[in-house]
Amino acid sequence: MLTADALGPGMPDDFKAMGAPFRQDMVFGNHDPDRGGSGNFFDQKVDLDTDAIKFIKDQTGLPVVVKGLLRGDDADRSIGAGADAIQVSNHGGRQINGVPASIAALPDVAEAVNRRVPVILDSGTLPNSRELVKLGYSKNPSGRLRDQLARDKDMPCKILKTVPLETGQQAIRFEKRLHAKLRKAYPAAVVDRKVFHGHINVKSEIYDVSMTDVILAELDAIAAQTAPMAS
Repeated sequence: MLTADALGPGMPDDFKAMGAPFRQDMVFGNHDPDRGGSGNFFDQKVDLDTDAIKFIKDQTGLPVVVKGLLRGDDADRSIGAGADAIQVSNHGGRQINGVPASIAALPDVAEAVNRRVPVILDSGTLPNSRELVKLGYSKNPSGRLRDQLARDKDMPCKILKTVPLETGQQAIRFEKRLHAKLRKAYPAAVVDRKVFHGHINVKSEIYDVSMTDVILAELDAIAAQTAPMAS
């Protein structure tokens, strides 16, 4: 695993608030001279480039997963340099301030990779490292995104898909049916309000990010079903 987005050791906010109290009797094993290690854990390489992929493969003979990429062009360069997989990650938002959510970066990276190597997704944007997906009806999706989900500028969000419908009544009908279907089929994926309370202005209609593909497929089905009406 080549972690491309770690410019130094990151620490959770709660740990930093306590003054980062590392235990003196606990050491970083791979740097401990008594265990055959060397170097300083806090002195990390920050000038990584794609040459590091070949170096690691030559030295270890192992496949290399490049972790921490959020752009398609970076993924393409990494594959060209020999990467065996790409891991889309923002390192839990603990390494580089202001980066987009992993789920927002996924479409661009997946398109650039184009099935050449596996694409892995991880990370989070909320303080508890959760990524969420919202399903809802709105006459003004961009305005709703801004007013409900983009209130915290440090928590990136993005519209993944819109399905135009003829009337608001039709949209509400489809929305209610789909929520009922999802709640019945995937009850564990419905996210409790306490998870996101105070971060986004939404009371319901929130699901775990693992439901993204399911929800997008359902929206594709609605779009296909209503295409003659919308044309």
